[in-house]
Amino acid sequence: MSQKLKNTTINALIWSGIEKFSLQAIGFISTIIVARLLTPADFGLVAMITVFIAVSNVFIDSGFGTAIIQKKNLTNEDCSTVFFFNLFIAVLLYLVLFFCAPFIADFYKQPALINLTRVLGLVLVFNSLGLIQISLIQKEIKFKTNTKINLFAIIISSTTGITCALLGFGVWSLVIQQVCLSLSKTILLWLFNSWRPVFVFSKSSFSHLFRFSSGLLVSEILETFFQNIYYIIIGRFFPASELGFFTQAKKLNDVSVTTLTSVVTQVAFPVFSTIHDDLAKLKSAFRKNIRFISFLVLPLSFCLMAVSHSLILTLLKEKWLPSAPLLQILCIMGIFYTLDVSNMVLLKSKGKSALYLKLEIAKKIIAVVAILIGIRWGIFGLAWSSAATLFAGYLLDTITIGPLIHYPINEQLKDILPSFTAAGVMGICVYFIGTSLQLPSLIVLCIQVIAAIALYLLFVWILKMEELNEIRSLAAKKIFEKKVRLS
Repeated sequence: MSQKLKNTTINALIWSGIEKFSLQAIGFISTIIVARLLTPADFGLVAMITVFIAVSNVFIDSGFGTAIIQKKNLTNEDCSTVFFFNLFIAVLLYLVLFFCAPFIADFYKQPALINLTRVLGLVLVFNSLGLIQISLIQKEIKFKTNTKINLFAIIISSTTGITCALLGFGVWSLVIQQVCLSLSKTILLWLFNSWRPVFVFSKSSFSHLFRFSSGLLVSEILETFFQNIYYIIIGRFFPASELGFFTQAKKLNDVSVTTLTSVVTQVAFPVFSTIHDDLAKLKSAFRKNIRFISFLVLPLSFCLMAVSHSLILTLLKEKWLPSAPLLQILCIMGIFYTLDVSNMVLLKSKGKSALYLKLEIAKKIIAVVAILIGIRWGIFGLAWSSAATLFAGYLLDTITIGPLIHYPINEQLKDILPSFTAAGVMGICVYFIGTSLQLPSLIVLCIQVIAAIALYLLFVWILKMEELNEIRSLAAKKIFEKKVRLS
């Protein structure tokens, strides 16, 4: 990897990290406040609509965002063509969702979903208007601008949501908050980004981009649908409150594990795409990515599993306590999700959309079998089936993708093992610290977190893991550069 690309990657990681964790921190605080004011059933109602919004967003993008990032000689004609396609599909899908709202309500046996669906569906149109701007920012690896936009948007929407909850809007607080987030983000994207569409739709441009995006479209629809299928099953066969517990546990996991994964992979894709023809450089960059993300994500996952009970009791109080065991299972899912996503990002950067689709289809077949088995044991059986699916998917990825860059599964597991060992032993110690203390939950949580940091750093030092030195060097370099600028 060239020094220029390395510096660009580091800066992108820093700004992407600031963006993601700032957004999650603000959203997390907002969720805690709103969760104390609303009921688990309120969160469950909104979660029932999630799958329809998520799958619709995939159709709207249709893989063109990835195609724009991956294409080397991008023109304004390409961008304008995709923009008008995104907008047309968004309006069409919103109308479908609007008129199908009564059927969605009947499916879940929740009449309130009719109006909730019709209002929340507006995010489809608002999101479509900013897709090109987002893709161009990622293509140019300019995450500083994206950070500012998303921070402003999340502050505006969180403030709006909390205000509505305090005023007694109930479940509508959650809907208004999401619509406000989508609208404010799109407005800011247009204000901060200079790109504007021209009134043109090129069939040749569409065909060229669609050849790449079509394989991704089907695979991303499958991925999004199966990521949200548990909302459908739990919402249909269990009380809304059960889905609320599941949703809250997922949000807590997303704050740390999923967010950190998205930070690294969001930057990794455009970086991998620039060197995808150089096998040696790509393998080196990918190995560093795997080791780095394991070094950060694994301790977060094991720590979150260990402190789940005291965390929920401290932040959300006893009414949300059934979320604790679900959070522990979701953390296990998060580990395999991280590794699975990292491998699939590499595959996308190589332009192997057909192989990407085949892998996704195979993993979804495994998921269906796992769901049919897991549903017999209720919501926890479904959660464990999801963890097993992601584990099987990761193994399938590494076996298939490894030969492409001469990075077989045994080498990848060897690179992951030090972080897994340090994080696993730390997690076990922190869990038993929590069970042995008979103190208020806040004090227990603080002791557990401090112990987790100290123990992980100790084990990292014992195992002589080089990632810690790399982070130190990076921090020292950034501090030095800041001093030079100020002097």
